[in-house]
Amino acid sequence: MRIHSLTIDNVRAIEHLEITGLPDTGVVVVHGDNEQGKSTILDALDAVLNHRHSSGKGEVKQLAPVHRDEAPEVTARLSVGPVELTIRKRWLKKKSAELTVHAPSRGNYTGAEADLKLEEILGEHLDKNLIEALFLRQGTFAEAVKAAGIPSLQRALAGEQGEEAVDATEDDALMAAVEKEYGRFFTNTGKENKALINSRRDRDKAAEELADAEKQLRDLQSYVDQVDRLEQSRDGDVADLPAAREQLEEAEAALVAARQAESGAAVVRGEVERVRQAVTAAQRQLAERSELEEEAAELSSAEAALATRLTQAKEKAEQQAAQVATLGKLWEEAKQRRAAAVDSVKAARKMLEVLENAAARDELAGVVEKLDALDENIASVRARAAGKQVTDRDVRAVEQAVQEVEVARRFRDMAVPHLELTSAGEATVSVNGEPATVGQSLRVDMREGTELTIGEVTATYHAGNSTDASADETVERAEAALADQLAELGCADLDQVRQLREEARSTEQGMARLVEQRTDLLAGRSADDIRARAANLAELLQDTDIPDSDLSAARAEVLAAETARDDADQEVDKAEGSLSTWRDAGAERDLVRVQADHDNTAERAVIVAGKLAALEEGQPKEELTAQLKEADEQLATAEEKLRVAEVEVAQADPSGKEAAVDATLARVDSLTARIKKAEVELARLDGYITQAAGAAERVELARSDDEAMRRQLASLERKANAAARLREVLRRHRDQARARYAQPFVDELTSLAKTVFGPDVAFDLTENLTIRDRTVGGATVPLASLSGGAKEQLAILTRFAIASLISGEGTGQVGVPVIVDDALGSTDPRRLQRMGQLFSQMGKETQVIVLTCFPQRFDWVNPKTEYSITQLKGAR
Repeated sequence: MRIHSLTIDNVRAIEHLEITGLPDTGVVVVHGDNEQGKSTILDALDAVLNHRHSSGKGEVKQLAPVHRDEAPEVTARLSVGPVELTIRKRWLKKKSAELTVHAPSRGNYTGAEADLKLEEILGEHLDKNLIEALFLRQGTFAEAVKAAGIPSLQRALAGEQGEEAVDATEDDALMAAVEKEYGRFFTNTGKENKALINSRRDRDKAAEELADAEKQLRDLQSYVDQVDRLEQSRDGDVADLPAAREQLEEAEAALVAARQAESGAAVVRGEVERVRQAVTAAQRQLAERSELEEEAAELSSAEAALATRLTQAKEKAEQQAAQVATLGKLWEEAKQRRAAAVDSVKAARKMLEVLENAAARDELAGVVEKLDALDENIASVRARAAGKQVTDRDVRAVEQAVQEVEVARRFRDMAVPHLELTSAGEATVSVNGEPATVGQSLRVDMREGTELTIGEVTATYHAGNSTDASADETVERAEAALADQLAELGCADLDQVRQLREEARSTEQGMARLVEQRTDLLAGRSADDIRARAANLAELLQDTDIPDSDLSAARAEVLAAETARDDADQEVDKAEGSLSTWRDAGAERDLVRVQADHDNTAERAVIVAGKLAALEEGQPKEELTAQLKEADEQLATAEEKLRVAEVEVAQADPSGKEAAVDATLARVDSLTARIKKAEVELARLDGYITQAAGAAERVELARSDDEAMRRQLASLERKANAAARLREVLRRHRDQARARYAQPFVDELTSLAKTVFGPDVAFDLTENLTIRDRTVGGATVPLASLSGGAKEQLAILTRFAIASLISGEGTGQVGVPVIVDDALGSTDPRRLQRMGQLFSQMGKETQVIVLTCFPQRFDWVNPKTEYSITQLKGAR
C-alpha cells in the first residue's frame, strides 16, 4: 500500500489538514508542536481504512471535533496492490462514504457499498496485522511486536524457504479452538482433568464389579472343567509311568559310552595345542632373528652416510667461523666511525643552538626596546584622554539645542509686537532708558511697559489684554538648556564643542594606531613572554663565547654532520646485517646435529651387531629353521589324530545322550508329580464347587453397568485423544514452520541493527519472533533490561525488518508504509546519526512517514520530504 494524499476535516483539534504529492518511497517528516494533531493524522488514516461510515464505535466517536458541531471527515488517495483508489468517509453526522476506483478498472461506489468494496480490496491485497505492526503509535515503542502473527510476513518468510505458508490468522483461530477443546479434557500441564478422571474411575469400578462376578462364574465353571481334566490326566499318567522308567534306563547306558569317546578326544586336543604353541614359538624366534639382521644392515648404511655428512658439516662450520671473525671486525670499525660521526653532530648542533639563541636574543632586544617605546606613548595618550571626552553624540546634542534656540527666537520675533525705526542719518533714541542708535533700521520689540524716548517725547506701550509671555518663556527655556549643555562640556559655544570633538577623535585615532603597531610587533605573542624570553637568553649567553660564524654556515655544518652520521649508520647496519646472516647460517648447529646423529647411529650399530652375534652363537639361524620344520610336521600329525577323534565324538553325540537322559528322567518325575498333585487338587476343587451359587445372575447385572461405563469413557477418550493429537500435530508443525521462518527474519533484523549497534550485534527470538534479548560485544541483555532508548530503537528496527522482508523482490507481498509517531525521544546524538542512516536506507524501497515535535532528530536522514503541520492545516 502507498499513500498518495490525505485530507482531514473536523477531526479532533484539526479543522482542516491536507497532504498531497506524497512520494511512493522515501522518508516524509511531518513536524509541529505538541497537541497540534500529529497523532490525529495516524488515527484518521486508521479510521478511513478500518471503520465503516455508519460505525458508532468509541474509536469513531473520539474523532469528533473539539468545540465545533461538525462531522469528522477523511479523504485518502491510495494504491493497494494493483488497485488505485480514493476513499472519502464522514462519520457521526450526515454520514456518507464515497469510493472511486481509478485503476486497473474504474468504478464508483457510495454508502454501504463503498464500505464493502473497500473491505474487499483491503482484504484481498492487504494484511491488517501488518498495518497494526507498521503503524507505530506514540507510547507503544516498549511493546515487543509478535512478528510470527503477521500473515504477510509469514508468507514472505515461507517464500524465502520455498514453501507455501498457511494464513496466520486462520492458523491462530484454529489453534484457539483446538486449545479450548483440549482444555475440556486436560490441564495446562497435560494431565487429565476431572471429566476424564471421574469417567475412568466409574468405568474402573464397573469393570471391577464385572470382573469379580465373571471371575466367580469362571471359577465355578473352571472348577468343574478342572475336575474332568484332572481325572483324565491322572489316569493317563498312571498308565504311562512304567514305559517312561524303561526309557530312562536305556538313555543312561548310551550316555556312559558317549562320555568315554569325549574323554579320548580331549586328550588328543591337548596334544595338538602343545605342538601348535611350539610352532608359534619357533616362528617368532626366526622372525626376530631376521628383523635383527635387517636392522644391523640399515644401521651400517646409515653410519656410512652420516660420516660423509659429518665431514661436509665440519668444512662449512670452519668456513662460517672465519667469515664471522672477518665481518665482526668490520662491524666494530663501522661502529667506531658512527660514534665519531654522532659526536660531530652533537658539536655542530651545539654551535647552531648558540648562534640561534644569540640571534633570537638580539631580535628580542630590539622588540623589547620598541615595545617599551610604544607602551610609553600609549600611556601618555591615555593620560591625555583621561578627562571628559566630547563625543559625536555630544556635538549633535549641542547642535540640536542651538537650532532649538534659533527656532524659538524666530517664533518669538514673529509673535511679539515691534516698531521699525528708520532715520536718514544716525540718530539716538532711548529704549527703556537705554540709548540705541538708529541707522538704516532699528527693531524695537513692544512689551507691556516698554518706554521709547525720542527727543523730548517718551512713549509707553500698553498691550491691553494681549500677552507675549509664552514666546519669551520658550526662548528662555531653549537658551537655558543650551547653556546647561555647554556648561557640562566646559565650552563657551558650539564652535568650541566641535573643536574639542576633533581633538578627541584625533586622540582616539592615535591610540588605535599605537595599539595596532603594538599588536603587529607582538605578532600573537605575549609581551611578558617576550621580555622573559629576552632576559632568559641574555642570562644564558652571558658567559658564552659566540662563534664567529653565521647561521647558514652553522646549519650547513649540522646537515653535513648528520649526513655523515646517517652514512655511518648505514655502514653499521650493512656490516651488522652481513654478520647476522653468517651468524645465523647454522653451520655450527648442523655440525652438532650431524655429529650427534652419527655417534648415536654408530652406538646403535655396535649394540645390534653384538646382540646378533650372541644369538647366533647360542643358536644359529639354520638350527632355528630346522626346528620350525620339525614342529610343523608334528602339528600336522596331531591335527589328523584330533580330526579322527572328533568324528568319533560327533557320532557318539554326548550332548544329545545327556539331553535324552534329562528328558526321560524329567518325564518320569513329571508323571509321578502330576499324579500326586492331581489327587490333592481334586479334593480342593470339590470344596469350591459346593460353595459357588448364583454367579450367573450377578454377571448379567455387572456386565450391563460395565458396558454403559465403557461407552461413556470411550466417547470421552476419543474426543480427548483427537483433541490432544490435533493439538500436538498443530503445535509441532507451527513450531517447525516458525523455526524455518525465523532465520531470514533474524538475518534481516541483524543486518539492519548493525547500522545502529555495530557489526557484532546478535538477537535471540521467542517462538513468536519477538526479541527476547540482544547481544553486543559478547554482552547479552534481556529486552526488559534495556534502556528506554534501546527499546525504542529496537521497536523501529523490528518494523523496518518486517517492511523490508515483505517489500523485498520476489516475495509477491504488498508492502505497507511505515508510520512512526513521536520516536527517538530517548536516543542520544550518536545513535540519532545512525538511526538517520537507517531511515535513509529504508526510504530507498519503502514509504516511511515520521510524525514528530522535534524534527532535528531526523537531520541525518537524506533525502527526506518535510512538512510543517501548521502549513498543512492552512492548506486550502
